[in-house]
Amino acid sequence: MLNIDIVLMVGGKSGLEVALNRTADYLSNHGIHTRFIQIVSTNYSWHTKTADFIDLGFDRNLIFQETIEAYAAVIRAGSPDLVLVTGMPEVLYIAKGALSDCALPVPVIAWFQNDLSYYGISSTHGMDIFSYSDIVFATNDQMANAIRENFPSKSIYRVYNPINLKNICFSGDRNTNKIAYIGRLSPEKNVQLILKALSLSKNYWELTIIGEGDERPHLVALCQKYNLSTCVHFYGWTDYPWDMVSDHRALIVSSIDHFEGGPMTAIEALSCGMPVISTPVGFIPEIISNGKNVLLYDFDAPTELANILDTVITQSITENDANFCRDSVVEYRPGIALWDFLCKVTASAKLVGLPQRHWEDKENRIIKYKASVLISDLSKDDKLFIDQLTSLASQTIEPVYYEIIVVHTQKRNTLDSFLHEYEAKYSDIVLLVECDDLSSNKEAYEIASSYASGDMVFSFENINKAPEKGFIEELYLKHICHEA
Repeated sequence: MLNIDIVLMVGGKSGLEVALNRTADYLSNHGIHTRFIQIVSTNYSWHTKTADFIDLGFDRNLIFQETIEAYAAVIRAGSPDLVLVTGMPEVLYIAKGALSDCALPVPVIAWFQNDLSYYGISSTHGMDIFSYSDIVFATNDQMANAIRENFPSKSIYRVYNPINLKNICFSGDRNTNKIAYIGRLSPEKNVQLILKALSLSKNYWELTIIGEGDERPHLVALCQKYNLSTCVHFYGWTDYPWDMVSDHRALIVSSIDHFEGGPMTAIEALSCGMPVISTPVGFIPEIISNGKNVLLYDFDAPTELANILDTVITQSITENDANFCRDSVVEYRPGIALWDFLCKVTASAKLVGLPQRHWEDKENRIIKYKASVLISDLSKDDKLFIDQLTSLASQTIEPVYYEIIVVHTQKRNTLDSFLHEYEAKYSDIVLLVECDDLSSNKEAYEIASSYASGDMVFSFENINKAPEKGFIEELYLKHICHEA
């Protein structure tokens, strides 16, 4: 079992903690023990029940050396195989210092959610903090590019925070005059820009605001100033915001420059089939696809936003448009994003690296090394063969990561009906290859191999039982984390 520490300065109620809780649960379900190491005490209660939680007990006026010594004591009581540092860059220095005090060559990953400039880091200032990391998990391409320019030999992997599918409410019926904002009501979110744009628009819009924050009184006052009080509706936090806006035409993002790595509300909106109108913040420009899912306007440009709204209201949103929005962010779906993260975490802990499909290549950002599973009915009885195929089609690994090549000899005609139904039912992962006759298992697997398109091949030639549901996932992970 791998042991991983996730070290952060402070915990609170934001998208970071949501991502951390979900990630810890997923890692735990795949046999990785996780500890949250929180340096500064708060009242935040971590939702995950699968990870351990250690509060180092410092206040915000901490002394670095004392913090290093406190974390070093935790490490001596139970050494991690990998340290993930998130939240604030200063924690990199603390984590590396503690490991150094313990003389442990444990790899440290820098994994930050916000724009680098949010931390005061630019291409010419503050970048040296990444010298305390062995690996970087970048949440957007801009961040990855900036770090790579300064550290060209450092391992940098592009990672994706997973959405919560339980909150997603997909709908293709969005031809209304309603728009939504979902998030904190704080200065960096710049919601006042949306209100100004509404006051400039030539059309009537209703704005649903879901969220809380210190800016709410100011925003209410602006609604009165712009005569928007009857068309702007304030709601507090809710666990199911997308249900409330299932008929809204678009989500508006108004965040200021140099603040966040990218708002997850935009990914969730697109997953619901809702277009996004946004400032070019964080990863938002990266997810634009033919201008059909995201429309950009410049920072602090309410007139430009008003013009976009005036254009959008004249255009119809079809079911195909909604499907396009959803499909444009498939890499953020939990089964794909978290599996990708698991592969990179495991490889990083083992210090073996991954076969390089560079994150810069937009077609290969996600770990999509396909596994080809080869199986023949030549030397198996019908029941065993059917049990094996049934199990292979219900594996825990996502279908994009594997295929099943089934070689069927015509002499086994008792299997004909089952195999054709099987291929039709699982057409996305199963290829049936029919042969008149086969002389040996070797010949069967040579034929299967000629059809395999995967980067790795797993043979069922000598396996005489149905595999467990996690069997292919485990083989895949072991293989990918031992390839140089």
